Amino acid sequence: MLPKHPDERPEAVPANQSDLLQRSVRAFGLLRTRAPRVQCLTNTVAQQITANTLLALGARVSMASHPAEVVAMSETADALLINLGTPDAARLDAVAALSRSQRVQSKPVLLDPVFVEHSALRTDAARTVLGWKKVVVKANATEASYLFPRHAPFPEGVAAMIVTGAVDHIHVGSVTDHPHVAISNGDPLMTKVTGLGCALGAVMAAVWAVEDDPIIAAMASLLTLEIAAELAARKSSGPGTFAATLLDTLTTIEADIILRHAKIHV
Repeated sequence: MLPKHPDERPEAVPANQSDLLQRSVRAFGLLRTRAPRVQCLTNTVAQQITANTLLALGARVSMASHPAEVVAMSETADALLINLGTPDAARLDAVAALSRSQRVQSKPVLLDPVFVEHSALRTDAARTVLGWKKVVVKANATEASYLFPRHAPFPEGVAAMIVTGAVDHIHVGSVTDHPHVAISNGDPLMTKVTGLGCALGAVMAAVWAVEDDPIIAAMASLLTLEIAAELAARKSSGPGTFAATLLDTLTTIEADIILRHAKIHV
C-alpha cells in the first residue's frame, strides 16, 4: 500500500472515472442499509479481525466451518468468503460439501487463494471454487499469475480478479485485459496487521451481496477500507493502535470522505 502525505489532495477524476466512483459510493451506502450476512469460511488467524471489520461497516457475519452445517449456513447467507489461509481437514471437507449445493454455487463468492502456489492441496480447493457460477478472486500478484497464467482467460464463473499490491488492479476477462481499474489508496501499516487482507476479502463479499456489478463492488470495498486505513494511520503510533483506530474509522466513515480521498485510474 502506498503511503500518503496528510496534505496530499487527489487529482480531479475524469468523467468516466467519476461515474464509477459515484456508483461505488452508492454501493457502500447499500452495504450499510441492507446489512448483508457474509458466511466466512476463512483462516483461523483472521477470524476476529474479519468479523470486527464486517461489523464496523454494518454487515453481519457467520463463520460456520463444520461440514455438517456449513451448507445450511451458506445457503441462507447473502454472500460467501472462501479463504484458503489455513486449509485444515474440516475446511477442505466444507469446500467439497459446498460445491455440491447449487444454491451455494449461485451466490456471490469471494475466493482468497492464500499461498495457492505453494501447495497442491490449496490449488485443488481453489480450482473447485473457481468452477462455481459467481466468483470474484482477490489475490496478490504471485497467486494471480499462478492461477491465471499470462493471457489465459478467466473461467466462465469468474466475474473479476482483484490483484492487490501497492496499487490494486481490478480485471475482467483476464489479468492482461485493458482497460482495467487501478486504485492507489492505502497505507503501509495495513501489511503489519495480521488478517487485514483477509478481512478485505470479506468486505468485498459483503458489497457484492448488494451490488450486482463486481467491478463496482471491488472498487467500493478497496476504497472504503484503504481510505479508512490512510485516515487511521495518521492517528496511530504503530500497528497496535492502527488496528483499533481502523475499526473506529470504518464505523464512522462516510461517502463524502471516500469521494474526497479516492485515487482511481481507468
